[in-house]
Amino acid sequence: INTLVGGDKFGNVYICRLPQEVADDIENAQLLSVAAGREDTALNGAPSKADEIVQFHVGETVTSLQKVTLGPGCSEVILYTTLLGGIGALLPITHKEDLELLTALEMHLRQES
Repeated sequence: INTLVGGDKFGNVYICRLPQEVADDIENAQLLSVAAGREDTALNGAPSKADEIVQFHVGETVTSLQKVTLGPGCSEVILYTTLLGGIGALLPITHKEDLELLTALEMHLRQES
């Protein structure tokens, strides 16, 4: 909840999330009522910022992003397509064992190249 996934024309995909206290303020409409009569907030930027969760360079311009479930009982993934016809997926790493395996694989591949 309160998470944004986006892409830009330079081939980057990013995920941002509102901090919990900001999300609570928005739900209570306190943040909007405080900033309603102040024009200086428009010049100084937003009163609160989103936290960047991840930024990934795809290498091609991303044309679509969808949150999908690839099968019954599977976790949701972010599926993207690119301008040149590429299809990719951003998968969450939910178990520490998977993270350790991928880290070891990355180190092994770096040594070979």
